[in-house]
Amino acid sequence: MSARRRASPGRTEQQSQDGGSAVTPAPGIGDVETSRDVTKLTQDAPRPRPSTKSPIGFNSNTQYKWRETRDSREEKTKCGCPEHGPEQRTTHGLPVIRLAALLRSGGIITMSCFVPVADEGNETCANCGTAASDSVKLRDCAACRLVKYCGVDCQRAHRKQHKKACKQRAAELKDEELYSQGLERPEGDFCLICTLPIPLPIDSHSVTTSCCTKRICNGCDLAVCRRGMKDCAFCRTPLPNNDADMLAMTLARVEKKDSEAINDLGQKYYHGGLGLQKDVQMAVELFTEAAELGSIDALYNLAIAYDLGEGVKQDKDKGVHFLTKAAMQGHVESRYNLGCDEGQKGNYDRAVRHLLISAKMGDKDSVENIFMMFKTGLATKEQYAEALRGYQDAVGEMKSRDRDEAMRFGIDRSG
Repeated sequence: MSARRRASPGRTEQQSQDGGSAVTPAPGIGDVETSRDVTKLTQDAPRPRPSTKSPIGFNSNTQYKWRETRDSREEKTKCGCPEHGPEQRTTHGLPVIRLAALLRSGGIITMSCFVPVADEGNETCANCGTAASDSVKLRDCAACRLVKYCGVDCQRAHRKQHKKACKQRAAELKDEELYSQGLERPEGDFCLICTLPIPLPIDSHSVTTSCCTKRICNGCDLAVCRRGMKDCAFCRTPLPNNDADMLAMTLARVEKKDSEAINDLGQKYYHGGLGLQKDVQMAVELFTEAAELGSIDALYNLAIAYDLGEGVKQDKDKGVHFLTKAAMQGHVESRYNLGCDEGQKGNYDRAVRHLLISAKMGDKDSVENIFMMFKTGLATKEQYAEALRGYQDAVGEMKSRDRDEAMRFGIDRSG
């Protein structure tokens, strides 16, 4: 759609089948040769470029050494239970040994040193200490769920002491959700005939018809054509042979609140397709409606619109918000772009985590970016090896004889 990879709307049954591009195997560790210029990748500003990903990348001119952040597992092993040694027990980050030394030296211990954690067997209000009973109902802090309160007054009174720990835990919970969801591709990324995941980029390796807005891979499309079937491979509806009929079919699906049809119509308005006059503002309105109805692609299109300020006031934070929503539902390009965004901000550990997810879903550019980070000391060899293995496994799951044959015939809808 723009500088990020969706530069044009999903192709339909009238697309040309000229030209070809094959999915090349991922490079091996230590012998990768890539045509990408790392410096150029990191410094180029986003600009419209057909059928390519966002040039947002990593500032590799600054040679940071890879440095692991504090291992969260270490924090999890530090507790106050008898099974662990005293050097492992902590109270809000203060080892018990250090705490004892403070007490012996007359040090002052304030309540801010402690973060009361709800105990299922002995629940008390974090502020006043009131125990839970039939008459007193305690409620979790909605943001972190670390502590409980007997009422709003106690929560407000304890806010100053609890604020720092609350924000930290809330951020941890948000990250847990972000990196644990969207690990598999959504249902719409699978061919409805052979049921295999479609190679990336999807628009280059599949076709979507206006009659039912269902997507099938190039391999199945070729197989259907060879059998002499000229109707829709999925619903058997005769295919339109002009823009007017195709638009009429799309509008019929839009009236039925088909989210993918609404998103497709938005793409037509965005580029001025099917005889429609280009109207980017109308396109954004349609993307918004489609996203509300459940279209993941529409979320991604909204992210690009807000990032570039096309049809709406530019708001990069809102663009990241929509990317996050799409990525957590398995949208590969959104996950890739989140990784690029974190890399541009210098958050390399977060960038690698995003790119590992998209690499394991079959995104080659994610593997290449992790390799570049590995070469500049921003990622480990183990992380690159993990990305490479995951990518190769994902590509293997997408292969089929019909798809290989479509490749040999040069069927590629990226042009």
